Amino acid sequence: MDACDKRHCHPERKGGKRSAATAQSEDLVLLEGQANTGQTALHWAVIGGHRDTIKLLLDRGASLESKNMYGGTALGQAEWSAANGNPAIDFARIIALLRGRR
Repeated sequence: MDACDKRHCHPERKGGKRSAATAQSEDLVLLEGQANTGQTALHWAVIGGHRDTIKLLLDRGASLESKNMYGGTALGQAEWSAANGNPAIDFARIIALLRGRR
């Protein structure tokens, strides 16, 4: 039987294994889940300049169309961050990566 708390079940805690359907469902939640600001994992990876994570999320099916509370997509976030974010991050490469996946 799964080990469950009030919000989640964790079959691996009892030595069980996740079914393929459960794994796909959980992966989708991780890809498309949004913080209270509407930021997805892809938005956060863009903000942090994590190109490998961005590639992984896109390869796993993260949507380029998901919008945060300001109406910004991950590409919009990259463009905003290029003008206003951490100057040490090469947002031009991230913008090119995102544009190449459209």
